Amino acid sequence: MLPLGKLSKYGPNGPERRSNFTKEETSTIMSLWLITRSPLMLGGNLPENDAFLNSFLTNDEALEVLKKSENNTQLFNANGLIAWTADVQGSKDKYLALFNAGDPLKDVAGRDVKVSFKDLGLDGKCAVRDLWAKKDLGKFANEYSVMIPWHGAMLYRVRAE
Repeated sequence: MLPLGKLSKYGPNGPERRSNFTKEETSTIMSLWLITRSPLMLGGNLPENDAFLNSFLTNDEALEVLKKSENNTQLFNANGLIAWTADVQGSKDKYLALFNAGDPLKDVAGRDVKVSFKDLGLDGKCAVRDLWAKKDLGKFANEYSVMIPWHGAMLYRVRAE
């Protein structure tokens, strides 16, 4: 169960409080649950969610990863940088989730995570769409690289051009 939003409103599980996850950690847990096709069972009180959390729970493009991904697998896990990929049903496109699970370093905002399109089974130029932002990021040759904040994650759809 995902402990997101307002918790312990009812029952003997301690005082009423909000989840201790940061925005980055919320992005991480939601991205991980989607790319691994885990059931989304929330432990918070839904009517009291804030707009930020609701943007994750109602994002139709991101929720498609849970509904329509196949062959979900971890691509790499090294030094706190993690990538998962999955096929998009009925398409040659790929879903890609990138994570920075490393421990924060002083005075550094995050770390760059790089993925080769060849490792995704795609060649040449690819279009990358940020599913959380619902925004096309452009076309990239051979690889994609992004700075991910500590304990943060990104979720993409990658299409060969």
